[in-house]
Formats: sequence, structure tokens, C-alpha cells
Amino acid sequence: MEEDNEKLREKLERLEAEILERKREVERYRSIIEHQSELICRYLRDGTLTFVNDAYCRFFGMTREELIGSDFKNLVPEQDRQQIENMIDGMSEGMTFFAVEHRVFKPGGKIGWQVWSNRPIFGDRGDILEYQGVGHDITARKEAEEALQKSVDYYEKQVEDTS
Repeated sequence: MEEDNEKLREKLERLEAEILERKREVERYRSIIEHQSELICRYLRDGTLTFVNDAYCRFFGMTREELIGSDFKNLVPEQDRQQIENMIDGMSEGMTFFAVEHRVFKPGGKIGWQVWSNRPIFGDRGDILEYQGVGHDITARKEAEEALQKSVDYYEKQVEDTS
């Protein structure tokens, strides 16, 4: 009986140590995700957000509670939504990754630009449970491209006018 109790104690200690290690591992991964500068989210096929990291919240000036359960496409201007929906439909039909650039509403109503890499998250039976996106703010790049194009157009017009 004493020997059985000792074996049970040892097994319990091993299990407790394993649980503690798993908790540490979860916290380590959570810390990595939360301290990224990239925007990270998970969402359902209809666009309903199921997870957002701190960077996502900061970019949009919203709390996690305000974002989870909302449709991320509401943060995207109407004219860019169809492109996103087409990409999600494509992933549902077998595509395993897509990247997309699109405009977004920034706090205060300003328009910004983001680039997103998206992939499906599969269940045990191969069905899509949700999607994961990793995004970057590319507003400064898009503004620089626009300014450069305006400059090129201006100088081309100057050359045309002198010809």
C-alpha cells in the first residue's frame, strides 16, 4: 500500500511539473504574439474576428473587446471588400495562402494601407476552422509611391509642353 502511494505521488509530481511547463510554454508563445509589431488576427469565413493582438488594437484605436466578434471588413472601405471576399472564397476552395494590399479606415476616419498574408487554419478532418492573417501598415510606402507618380506626371507634362 505504501509503495502504491509513493508511485501515485511520483506520478502526480510528474504531471504537475508537466502542467507547469505547458503553462510556461503557452505564456511564452502568448508573449511572442502580443509583442509583435505586426498586426495578427484570426477570423471566420464571414469576417468575424476571433482573435486580435495588441498591435491590431493599437493600429485601429480599439479595444480587444470592441474588435472580437465584429466583422473586420467593416474596417475596410466598401470598394476594397470584394477583393478580400474573393480571396477568402479562394482559400475555401483549396488555396492555402493569399496576400492582399487594401485600404483601411484609421482612427479619425483617415485612410491607410495595409498588406496582409492570410492562411486557413484546418481542423482534424481537414475542414477550415478559421483563417489567420498577419498584416503590416504600408501607408507611408503608398503615400511615397503616390507622390513619386505625381512628380513623374508633372515632369512628363513639362517635357510635353516644351516639345
